Amino acid sequence: MGKIDPLALTKGQRQRLVADLQAWFQDERGERLGELAASLLLDFLQEKAAGAWYDLGVQDALALVQDRSERLVDDLHVLKRGSPGLE
Repeated sequence: MGKIDPLALTKGQRQRLVADLQAWFQDERGERLGELAASLLLDFLQEKAAGAWYDLGVQDALALVQDRSERLVDDLHVLKRGSPGLE
């Protein structure tokens, strides 16, 4: 089985992001950004920044899992009955 690229966008996601970029340029800068220009800008952003954003998401997920694991261990300790010799 081949490796899955976690940064790959579906066709629908890509179309939505291109449209979002076009709308942002129009709303914020008063400039019309063509579909090709928006697509190339998206390619640039994906190449330069998507990896860093992905890594931040993985860091957040790791912190969440660590926190939940620590709480689970605490909860399991509460369930102990204090049997001698099992500490």
